[in-house]
Amino acid sequence: MIDNQKPARSVQETTPQRRYYRLQIRAWTGFDPSKMELTDIANEIDRGTAFLTAVEVSKVVDDVNGIDDPEVRKSFETILAAERILQNVGDLPKAIRERLAAALSGDDKAARGGVAA
Repeated sequence: MIDNQKPARSVQETTPQRRYYRLQIRAWTGFDPSKMELTDIANEIDRGTAFLTAVEVSKVVDDVNGIDDPEVRKSFETILAAERILQNVGDLPKAIRERLAAALSGDDKAARGGVAA
């Protein structure tokens, strides 16, 4: 019997090597940024109502496991997992592809494996 299955690829083979950088950013603003989203602050910098004065790299790690903030590490792990799925979406069983499509379209019930309304 001939085995036509693809050899299994390890997570390391499917995940590109990345470096992660912890930044310290200093700026002066002409407004109170304490309740603003970062994108809004960046837009204000573009408008000239704030000035970025320094960007300092305080830590560099070569692997997501080197990130010492559990919430940030989990966020990056989630993104990496999603990228692996997208790279191999054709290899997923049809039912899983359908659930993934439902989740991406916002159909929560179908994404959980239920029947769409």
